[in-house]
Amino acid sequence: MKYWIYMNGEVPGCYTPQELGAITEFSMTTLVCPAEGEILEKNWRRSGEFPDIIKTLQERAAAKAPLAPAPAPEPVPADVNLMIDTASTRLFSHVANLMKELDTRREERALTQSVQRQLVDHKEQLQAARERGAMLETRLPRIAALEEAARKDQEKLLALEAALRAREDGLAELRIQFEKARTELDSSKRRLSESVNDLSIRNRLV
Repeated sequence: MKYWIYMNGEVPGCYTPQELGAITEFSMTTLVCPAEGEILEKNWRRSGEFPDIIKTLQERAAAKAPLAPAPAPEPVPADVNLMIDTASTRLFSHVANLMKELDTRREERALTQSVQRQLVDHKEQLQAARERGAMLETRLPRIAALEEAARKDQEKLLALEAALRAREDGLAELRIQFEKARTELDSSKRRLSESVNDLSIRNRLV
């Protein structure tokens, strides 16, 4: 099992009991929290309450040859225990705040990375737009020439339409004249036929 540790007002990381034993400042009173499960305030306890850590610290102490017999531990007054409990409570609260701040910074980092990716995408889109703009600028003279040619073609088309309307008007006038001429011709034919009949009658009379 690994443990989070609280040292010097910080949470430097998560370690195994063997790694904790290699830390010189680590002792039985150092606050630790099991890395398994949620990191809650009630889970922070002294390292001397965990058997695997006690075993590691005992092995570390045994590896160091004592120069003199260790003095008997003095009894700890009750007010000292109360002081330690109060300090532990404050430390628990401080560690909980640190963990919340760590989560907040992780979210901020993820947001920053997302914004950076969006910024890169926008830069690429801007570069593509600039390239298209440059390409259009190079084609502007050709576009102007095409517009001038289209204008001239439009003028020619208008002139042809005017000529066509004039011809249609002339053709309509010719049709009117043709109808008049045909009417006059028909009238002349009738008069001629009447004259022929009259002449034939006169001849018979003569």
